[in-house]
Amino acid sequence: MSSHGRIDNFHGTDADYIIYLELKVQRLIGGARPPSPATSEGRTEQQSDGGVVSDNSTLTFEQYDPQQHVVARPVKRQRIASRWATEMEEMLQKISSDWSERRKEVALSSSTEILHAFDLIIFGAGTSTRASPAVGDACQGTVNAATLLSTFVTTTAALGVDKDFTIQVYHFRMFILVSLCCVMLSGGVERSIVDSTMQHSISKSGGRNLDRLLRGACWVNRMMDVLATDHELGHRASELFVLWGGSIAQYGRFAEAGEAGFNYFKGLVPACRPVPEIQASLPFSVPFIIKTIVGPLYSLQHICSSLGYRRTLETNEFSCYSGVYNERRMYLLDPAITAALPAPSACSSSDAFVLRGEGCVAGAPIPNSIETLLLAAEHSDVLLGAAVNRQTSLGCSSTNLLGSPLPAVAGLNPLGDRSMFNDLDWEPFYNEDFGLFPEDEWEALYSEDLEL
Repeated sequence: MSSHGRIDNFHGTDADYIIYLELKVQRLIGGARPPSPATSEGRTEQQSDGGVVSDNSTLTFEQYDPQQHVVARPVKRQRIASRWATEMEEMLQKISSDWSERRKEVALSSSTEILHAFDLIIFGAGTSTRASPAVGDACQGTVNAATLLSTFVTTTAALGVDKDFTIQVYHFRMFILVSLCCVMLSGGVERSIVDSTMQHSISKSGGRNLDRLLRGACWVNRMMDVLATDHELGHRASELFVLWGGSIAQYGRFAEAGEAGFNYFKGLVPACRPVPEIQASLPFSVPFIIKTIVGPLYSLQHICSSLGYRRTLETNEFSCYSGVYNERRMYLLDPAITAALPAPSACSSSDAFVLRGEGCVAGAPIPNSIETLLLAAEHSDVLLGAAVNRQTSLGCSSTNLLGSPLPAVAGLNPLGDRSMFNDLDWEPFYNEDFGLFPEDEWEALYSEDLEL
């Protein structure tokens, strides 16, 4: 059955649509109906030989007293079931067919803004790529009230944009952190280490609730995988949870709904095959982001398998993804400072490196690099909420959270030489899962966006 004529333009199979209707009816019912008014106690019914019921008594009516029939409060489990359905609808009703408006609201519409978000998600603090309106000029010398008020209104509006940006990026980064915990648990890391990190940075609750959060992260990753392929959303499948996503606790409640909730959410997502756009060149791919964070600790195959992806992303796809990320960051950095950075070869893989704002800093070998990684991710979350616009050292541009160099791409010039585009093999970068586009279209969008 097609979606034509279905309630809420539901997309999905007939079985999913039936589940959706049943859940919708249950929510509309709300509670039990009051019983019918009692009939006369003196009423008697007699059945004749012909099977016809006869009643010789007089029918009377009694006024219904609502105080005598109090509907019992729903049990906690029923309230939770209703809550996840309500939260799903509230989240998905905000999605419009025009994604460009939401991107502008969240400040994720340009290459520079997207890059800033990636820096925050991966490193916990971003490059100085977003300029805030200056108020110093208006406060110096003699200014009239109108100028002062106008300046204050401008800066207040800018804070509003930063608020939406901060909230959405923070929610997504917490989701990335829990996804990272899923990957590490699958890789044999002790549960006590992961629980300690989650309790310190996410929730102080016990293991049962932490399990719910872990299942919530896997739920979102599985949904991204299904939406990218089955719904043909491509790179927008992950971007959806950046622009309109909620907290990791909310995702945990979604996971508690089981397959019924999964199909319910999937059926409500509007189908919109993405067109060639700048967002496709650097998608918010969770496996790619985690691979950038962990470096050689875990393979792409392990990451994808741990998070429930049906297809393992290829190494050449990640290499091209990393190349685009590194190359775009180089364009936004000061060439004079960039030239002074140590070469990637200076960061030996046998040493331990930490991000201290000075670049690749050699230190004593760290016994447990996984603990270091979790610690870095944990503390960088604290920075994100309070310092969205904080400028970090350029030393973070070529290392992951452990200080290891990010994967290099052949032809990458540290100063941003665009000749690298001639050396990249763009064909593997285009696939149905992410909806990426050929070199000529990407070149045009890239040049226009950066105004080079």
